[in-house]
Amino acid sequence: MRRLLERAGAQVVVLEDSSALEATLASPFDAVISDLMMPDVSGLTVLTRVKQRQPAARRCLMTATPYLLTAADLTALGDVVVVGKPWDDAVVLAALGL
Repeated sequence: MRRLLERAGAQVVVLEDSSALEATLASPFDAVISDLMMPDVSGLTVLTRVKQRQPAARRCLMTATPYLLTAADLTALGDVVVVGKPWDDAVVLAALGL
């Protein structure tokens, strides 16, 4: 994913866990990609925080288990693109406006 985004001209910051999430949200950014299921924080939580702190940022939720998302989850997230795994490069780039 990192290589794909860098080849498309994006500056990429990778967070391996939620420890740096709040500090990162204090900085401006154009887009966020989050996996739905992570060890210490849900992708739903990450993208909800992004929506609150950076409402203009594009948001993309990656998941191999889309059946875990409820209609209420998607409504709460608002304008989020859900991308299945394995992902299609063109779909990811389009979701992020690249």
